[in-house]
Amino acid sequence: MQLTRRSVLSLSAAVLAGCASVPFTAMPSAAPPGQHRHPAISPFHPSTPHHHTYLAMQRSAPKVEARLQRWVDLVRREATTLDRSDHPVLVRWRRELSSLARVHDERLAVAANQMVNGDVRYISDWLHGHTRDRWYGPVETLEEGGDCEDYALLKGYVLYTRGWPLERLHLVAGILLSGEAHMMLGVDYGPDRRVLLDNLTPRIHARPFGGWTPKYQIGPHQKTLVYIKTS
Repeated sequence: MQLTRRSVLSLSAAVLAGCASVPFTAMPSAAPPGQHRHPAISPFHPSTPHHHTYLAMQRSAPKVEARLQRWVDLVRREATTLDRSDHPVLVRWRRELSSLARVHDERLAVAANQMVNGDVRYISDWLHGHTRDRWYGPVETLEEGGDCEDYALLKGYVLYTRGWPLERLHLVAGILLSGEAHMMLGVDYGPDRRVLLDNLTPRIHARPFGGWTPKYQIGPHQKTLVYIKTS
């Protein structure tokens, strides 16, 4: 199947245009002053899981790749704040990171997923910054909240700072069965064991995951992989 640069960018735009929200009974537009709120995570059950086969094709998607590089640059600029700020949220964050020092392998991925899901308050990009789509750095995500992309990026940051190899971390975007765009962090345990870390559930999804249609994945070490359904 032929895939043009235009179709890659169209796929990227479709996924980046929105992000599935954490299920709330009533989602507040902002945390009360002085409080750090996070949503209660509900179990995620795909209504009709599907089991298709996908071909991963490497293609250049400059806009997506440039966006990831800008986020990496932002993390570098925020390093001092993350390490030294006396903001209560960041003080707690450093304490939680330190507690992962002796956690390794699959247990580390599980712990990072639970930690970020518990620490970050879900908020859409529109409520957060009156913008259609933006990737926030760790400081803003921790202090103010974020959407699915911000959860995935922060989980990758946690794993990388705890020694997880960069080539085994991927941002994976797709469309849920509900039709909502979504992003998760792809983590490779090994050549034949790959999982997805999701902000919608504490459950770790095995890949391939039947609860969505994957569209593309990207990491700092790779060009964009676009997924084409073959069966």
